[in-house]
Amino acid sequence: MRELDVKRNIFLFYLSEAIFGTFFQQAIWIVYQSKFLSFEQISFFAAIAVFVEFIMQMPTGAFADIVGRKLSLALAHLLTALPMFLIALWPKSEIMWIYSIIWGIGRAFSSGPDTAIVYDSLKSIGQENIFAKINSKGIMAFQFTMAISVLAGGYLYLIFPSLTYYVSGFFSLLGIIISMLFVDHFNQNIKFSVKEFAKTNWLGIKEIFKNSILTKLSLMYILLLGIASPNQKFFVQPYMLEIGMNDIERSWMAMLVKIAITILGVWLVSIKKIFDKPLFIFVIPIIMIITLIPAQFVTFPLTYFVIFGIAFASGNNSMFIMPELNKHISSTIRATAISAERMFGVLIYSIVTYISGPIIAKSSVGNFYLYEGIFTILIIMPLALAIYKNKNK
Repeated sequence: MRELDVKRNIFLFYLSEAIFGTFFQQAIWIVYQSKFLSFEQISFFAAIAVFVEFIMQMPTGAFADIVGRKLSLALAHLLTALPMFLIALWPKSEIMWIYSIIWGIGRAFSSGPDTAIVYDSLKSIGQENIFAKINSKGIMAFQFTMAISVLAGGYLYLIFPSLTYYVSGFFSLLGIIISMLFVDHFNQNIKFSVKEFAKTNWLGIKEIFKNSILTKLSLMYILLLGIASPNQKFFVQPYMLEIGMNDIERSWMAMLVKIAITILGVWLVSIKKIFDKPLFIFVIPIIMIITLIPAQFVTFPLTYFVIFGIAFASGNNSMFIMPELNKHISSTIRATAISAERMFGVLIYSIVTYISGPIIAKSSVGNFYLYEGIFTILIIMPLALAIYKNKNK
């Protein structure tokens, strides 16, 4: 691949990630859906969406590796846009089944094709060592546009509640155009067949557990995705409601937190001497422990510290572990292998989201955070220790 094509793919990667970050409904979606759903129903449909994402992870990953990664990315943007318009036009409980299914499929298609294109583009010119830096900038683009859109969404909601979903849908449609501009020459020698499709899926699962270090890294990624990610995407909004924040306050808080965690995350990753140290694997688990466990008990202004820590662990966990994972994954099935990682992570995510409904309804989000903090101490920290010992050999 020409160096010009690599630069083009990197630029388009930033744009694509920025588009994925345009969640104008992020700060108000629970309030919006609570007008026609109970909190337990919201949890149920969120779990349905995540479960659909789970079962579609491997097929969409294999689709990307065999048919084309940029087409997979375009479908991701399309299937992200459609449910936005659905819920904006028909805010009813009946439509949530369709919304959840389409959203889940769209999320599955978005798992890995753009990062796979970028990593293999860099590898083609011998510069895969700078992937961590490129990936962190992509996450920064995602978080910054989410921060801006979350703040804007609070005001759009005051004008017209459904407007947040219309604007999000419009930006996702722009993502389709951006996706088709990628240069994607990888795996063009693979011809599509049902046999090849099934084989690629199986190889993707085998790939992430092919040796001891990759198995441990995969388990860490899976658990962080399943445990940490829903804290920002699903639980932090009701937590802010619990501590008395209104719509505008939540929008401003979400924006400021996202900007702060992005700048801090990118700064940490940019310091190569720190990032290359084996102790770096403990950063996310430690932050989870010191913010999740006290969440139920702290009062203002310490609640801001809790929200910041939870958001940092949720939004930046892949920034810390994905570069190391990519070093061990074969380029021929990279998208499938990443989808396999996400498939298992999404399974944990769906279980966490589903069981949270009754627990939060009977107690509080803070109480649920306490359980997650204890799980982190008992399961995630020992796994981080095992990775540290493996890397330190």
